[in-house]
Amino acid sequence: MNQILLTRQSPTKKNPNNPTISLEESLLSEGYDIILGIDEAGRGPWAGPLYFGGYIYDNKEKYSFNSLIKDSKLLSEENRELCFVKLKPENRVFTRISAKEVDSLGLSEAVKVAILELVLHVLAMPKCANKKIIALIDGKYRFNLPIDYKSIIDGDRIHYSISCGSIVAKVLRDHEMRKLDEKFPQYGFKNNKGYGTKMHIKGIEKYGLCEEHRKTYKPIREYIARCEQTGKRKFLRTNSNKFFK
Repeated sequence: MNQILLTRQSPTKKNPNNPTISLEESLLSEGYDIILGIDEAGRGPWAGPLYFGGYIYDNKEKYSFNSLIKDSKLLSEENRELCFVKLKPENRVFTRISAKEVDSLGLSEAVKVAILELVLHVLAMPKCANKKIIALIDGKYRFNLPIDYKSIIDGDRIHYSISCGSIVAKVLRDHEMRKLDEKFPQYGFKNNKGYGTKMHIKGIEKYGLCEEHRKTYKPIREYIARCEQTGKRKFLRTNSNKFFK
């Protein structure tokens, strides 16, 4: 049976922004073999995919503890990249949900699908076979997972494995947004990462939407409705007619 714990915890006064490995080590002492820290990147942007990053913490990981690790939102882009490189590649995992899937599933369901896919991926890894695993997930969602888990509000600032997962998600999503900027330079994706900045809004107003925009998000829905009322072209002109109608 899944172990469900919804909590709100606070960082210590001594280190308000530095996560610890105390929970991970406690869970290992209770008999778990692997702690899987999970966090997401890309929930709020108007465009681009949603990423969930995971990091595998086991009984060898405390010897690789990196004091630079923090919630990805508290790190500069340069330091996120440095921390990402220092995380063991074999312990980094992720799932990706496209903008189209976010629209079709809805954000809440997309989160559940992504988390389940991530967990199933970890269970299929040879190093995780026949291991007792628990996931530490940032947030307050409830899931139907084949492993135990704890949902922890603000967990990305408190627990090391979740902070690592947040870095994995953020760095990989940023990499993709930079590639999307090359494909769709009209919106400034390499700088705004899909958030509704002034440049992004100007790009939409001038060129219309692209296939990476989330059509169910309120600002995009309102733009589409406004275009339909005025007869303005909604979508960016491309060589493909599969999407842009």
